[in-house]
Amino acid sequence: MPFHRRTRIALALALCAIGPSGQTEEIANFGFPFGFSVEKMDNKATPRHDFARYTAGKWVDAATIPPDKLRVSSMDQMSNRVDVQVNTVLEDAAQSASTAPMGSPLQLVGALYASGMDGPRLTELGVSPLKEKFARIDAIRNPKALAQTIAYLGLVTNEAYVLASGVMPDIADRTRYSILVSDGMLGLDNLEHYLKPEYAGIREAYLKWITDALVIAGASPSVARTTADMVLTLETRVARVRQTPVEKTDPDKRFVRLSYAELKSLTPSFDWDVYFVELGLKAPQEVIAIEMSAMRERAAAIAALSQDDQQDQVLPGLHINGELAVGENLADVSGLSFAYAALQKFLKQHPEENRKIDGFTPEQRCFIAWGQAWASSKTREGVTRQLAAIDPHPPGNYRAFAAAQHTPGFHRAFDIRPSDPMWLPPNDRVSIW
Repeated sequence: MPFHRRTRIALALALCAIGPSGQTEEIANFGFPFGFSVEKMDNKATPRHDFARYTAGKWVDAATIPPDKLRVSSMDQMSNRVDVQVNTVLEDAAQSASTAPMGSPLQLVGALYASGMDGPRLTELGVSPLKEKFARIDAIRNPKALAQTIAYLGLVTNEAYVLASGVMPDIADRTRYSILVSDGMLGLDNLEHYLKPEYAGIREAYLKWITDALVIAGASPSVARTTADMVLTLETRVARVRQTPVEKTDPDKRFVRLSYAELKSLTPSFDWDVYFVELGLKAPQEVIAIEMSAMRERAAAIAALSQDDQQDQVLPGLHINGELAVGENLADVSGLSFAYAALQKFLKQHPEENRKIDGFTPEQRCFIAWGQAWASSKTREGVTRQLAAIDPHPPGNYRAFAAAQHTPGFHRAFDIRPSDPMWLPPNDRVSIW
């Protein structure tokens, strides 16, 4: 078959391969209760020397990584527990949908969930429900059709193909909304995986994943591999000009205001007029652009492809750095400082509550609870290094004490002195007040 159909499996996977974890049992927390618990603390440690260990050392020692996970943390456990609770709600809704009033939230949610969990029916249907989408892709013959199809797929899948747009509060004026335009998706999150020799194994695994998916769709192995190579080549070209994770933290570099004429000049091969018509929008007078260099590069690369290759490129997506982490660190300081201030206000209004529980004052419990929330020490080999390059969140064990060091009252609560490792000189503390 013509291989502008050979990448259809990727779209099928994106649209249909959804479903819950299948878990209905309660998530175990390694023998400890969820939330604040003095049982998690390591009383052999001292808050003046190692606050993270002091707050949750016993939990850290007991925690083990589940076979299907890369890491384990207190936050992960809480998230897993919520997932199970949501899954239980959905299962109950599915069982009640047939008797619930037609059009009620219970009937709508339950019926939708049940349809997605009907494995035999989904297997029987295969990709047939996607024929309309495939037909539109097959019909791409010119830049106008390409722009129309990209807009259409963005609407029905909520994913960014080639180039994309959306609506967001204006960066400079939060009382208004602006049109955002951006580069499309990359299959690999970490730019280094495209560019550095030491990640050749990851690139080969990515190629195999694309190839295998296309073979399942009906392509021959040789044709599937050729297309996978083309996808990786184009994505690598785009990755070379993408902003680094640190650059993305700078709003002036991340968000660039352009007139509509400037946008069209940036990507002359892409028909934005047709694109916005397909979305049902008037062409904007101006836009906020993300990844300008990548947008320019991708549009130029797509324009240089043959018609069939353009069709193939629409679908494959249907499949501790101090500078990087500074934003999250400041957010932690703000959040914990406000929480501490709220506690002080409450205790002032309710002095009878200002008492020790389990031997700890309210202030001490506040900071211990914060430390336990970020308890994390178990990570599979190699994951920490990879995450540090792209994740703006610092490691949990650092977050357990770093924000506290900048919060009023932390040093008093635990009698932390200038000679202690947890001491932070007043002049080095960030104040949000």
